Amino acid sequence: YGHIAKQHEYVLFYAKNRQKTRTYTLKDAKKSFKYRDEIGPFNIHPLYNSNEAFHRGNRPRLYYPFYVNPHGQRGVFYEISLEKKEGWIEVYPPPSRKNQVPFVWRWGIPLASQNLNTEIVGYKVQRGKSKDTFRIVQKMRRSEKVIRSILSGETEPVTSRRGTEELESLLGDKLFSFPKPLGLLKKLFLASTKGGDIIVDFFAGSASTAEAVLQINAMKGEEARRYILVQLPEDLKRRKGRVGKSEELQIQKTIDFLHAVERPSTLDQIGMERILRAAQRIQDQSGESSDYGFLHYSLEKVQSPSSRILLETWRLQDGFGFEEPIVLEQTKGYLWYRCRDVAYLLEPEVSPEVLQALSDTTALRKIILRSSPKVASLGAEHLETFEARIEIRDSRSPHMQANVSEA
Repeated sequence: YGHIAKQHEYVLFYAKNRQKTRTYTLKDAKKSFKYRDEIGPFNIHPLYNSNEAFHRGNRPRLYYPFYVNPHGQRGVFYEISLEKKEGWIEVYPPPSRKNQVPFVWRWGIPLASQNLNTEIVGYKVQRGKSKDTFRIVQKMRRSEKVIRSILSGETEPVTSRRGTEELESLLGDKLFSFPKPLGLLKKLFLASTKGGDIIVDFFAGSASTAEAVLQINAMKGEEARRYILVQLPEDLKRRKGRVGKSEELQIQKTIDFLHAVERPSTLDQIGMERILRAAQRIQDQSGESSDYGFLHYSLEKVQSPSSRILLETWRLQDGFGFEEPIVLEQTKGYLWYRCRDVAYLLEPEVSPEVLQALSDTTALRKIILRSSPKVASLGAEHLETFEARIEIRDSRSPHMQANVSEA
């Protein structure tokens, strides 16, 4: 600052396992093609690998000759073969200009033989007054591109300033600091996800992630993604007393805004209001009648949980999602719940006969019992016969109640 205006930021594109990670190309709206054949439009690119690290010495199988028919011209291209023929011109990968390192081809002989005169052809390179030279070129047909390490915002701005403008256009004022620009998020999501994937944002803030996903879903040719946003319901009135004067004014504007739209003064409400407004705008602009709604889950501690709250809490604890179906079952007159291969026994009046019948069911991986005097009276000798499949859980400790509302 002071001498050079800072106009860049950094994004960490992280993968837990680089070898197993899949990325996707981005559509290039500005892509144009110079040539066309019966398959479609294309550009050309030399078949040789111009990286000096790969050369005849360490990639000998990629150093082999093609043969070009100088009289077999097809437009500006020439017929080629891997077999030596009389009158045809032998073509090897050229050497590098600086160090004269012999380049190698990017394709081996099997792949080259499959694509002769369809995806690879001969091409005459004009060398001024010197003798013309033939090259082997590949037809490049893709209209997509790999995401670059520098995002310049050639189609949509990707700066933080743009993110502020986007949020302000929806909510009418600057109510949140440094929201992420939608152009940046869409590039990242399109490069790292495909249709049907779920995008999770554990620091949702103003819900830029949700709006970016909704915009992608409205794009032609794109399959729908889903999103999960997580945000602590921070009390903005309490936060207001712990910040500086400039931020205090912004928080007060946010509180006034939420009050005007009849929402509580908590941080998560900004994101929900944004999603609703963004969804309406996208629907009006696109004319698409997709599902723009969402479910809002909130958690609160409960000291004396009901059976429903216990079931919700334990289901999540065992790795099942909110949408995992719960089935009410009955065994020997005893009602219990099944979530996939786990049984939840919440009613206290459970007998050894019921446990034995459930234990004999091979489809059950685990049987969860709610602690109670009746369960305790069964004694260790009864429970030990069922080995590790039975687990007793204390229902007296605080549990989290999941409240669900639909928007």
